[in-house]
Amino acid sequence: MTTLLLEKLSSKDPKIKYGYLKVLLQTAEERPAQLLPQMETWGNMLHSSNKIFKWTAIEIIGYLAACDEGQASSDYFDELVHILHNGELIEVGHAIAALARIGRHHPGLTSEVISKLLKVPEKPFKSETCRDIAIGKVLDALTAVNPDMLSEPDVNKFIAKQAKSSKKSLATRAKRLAKRIPA
Repeated sequence: MTTLLLEKLSSKDPKIKYGYLKVLLQTAEERPAQLLPQMETWGNMLHSSNKIFKWTAIEIIGYLAACDEGQASSDYFDELVHILHNGELIEVGHAIAALARIGRHHPGLTSEVISKLLKVPEKPFKSETCRDIAIGKVLDALTAVNPDMLSEPDVNKFIAKQAKSSKKSLATRAKRLAKRIPA
């Protein structure tokens, strides 16, 4: 796969290059173990100047948490957290999803993942709209990480704050999530 992988990713034809990224994402979601041997490739893509390559790498690393026995989590966790707080909405969204997967598959990191996710609103974004979108992604990620964490005080406080948001979509999501918190 490595030779084919590199050939397709370095293709001059955008249809081949970007079409293959879609195939890789589908493989990562459905059969992540097939991509685990290329972990170094995903790490390199994480530092790519090509944003689409970078976003794909973030997602793949998150999916690999399902089969990596801590590898992606330990090797790339700090980098994903750094991306999580860089204020670039698309990258932040991908990092939220990846970290949620890591937290779900590696219970030893669940609390740390949740702690990092709850700090997303504190970081600067290009606009309030971007910040609100990121908060919505965090709300979605909280149950993806571990629904049992909803009863944690910091998570409760975050959800309650968003339930009072002037942004109707955030308030609705948060209220829906609040109903799932065990009494």
